[in-house]
Amino acid sequence: MKLARLEPDRQTEVASRFASDSIKSVDEYLRQTEAEVPEPEDSTPIVAYDNFMAASSEVLHKIEDFCTSLEDTSPDLTPEQSKKVKARIGKLREAVDKLAAQFKNVR
Repeated sequence: MKLARLEPDRQTEVASRFASDSIKSVDEYLRQTEAEVPEPEDSTPIVAYDNFMAASSEVLHKIEDFCTSLEDTSPDLTPEQSKKVKARIGKLREAVDKLAAQFKNVR
């Protein structure tokens, strides 16, 4: 019954551990996993931080890749395309400035 209450990925892990004889009960599995990863009292800031760091790293990497490819193609852009690229850069700058303002007084 306790097995059915677990998330599907944890059910699979329990089944695997049962098969390998590394645990004898769901309670043993729960004791082991709870001892391995203590739950923070309030994980909301940690999750928000982790999400921000992951998303911003991905965005930064994509922008860096784009800058490299744009260096090669920028002479071939039409004036209209150049205008649109500059407008998008302005929007990106505004978003970054807004984010920076939110963290201005954060220690």
